[in-house]
Amino acid sequence: MLICMNMVSLKKKILLCYENPTKLKYQEIKIILERLGFVFKQAKGSHVKVYHDETNIRYSFAIHENDCKPYQKVAISKLLIKHNLI
Repeated sequence: MLICMNMVSLKKKILLCYENPTKLKYQEIKIILERLGFVFKQAKGSHVKVYHDETNIRYSFAIHENDCKPYQKVAISKLLIKHNLI
């Protein structure tokens, strides 16, 4: 499934990631992270690992029913804020 996001929409999603990350879907988070320079790698089973070279951020998502858990959305949002990526 390919989701195209223009710059205005991307900025809105990044703002939502900052204000209330639990409202975002995994696909939206994935697009934001890819645009910020994260690399995705499929791990075992339903897990996906993400890595950012410049900041050395590493995170693992468990994807079930095409979404991740709310605590994972909050955690990645806090990591992005901590490293001044959003």
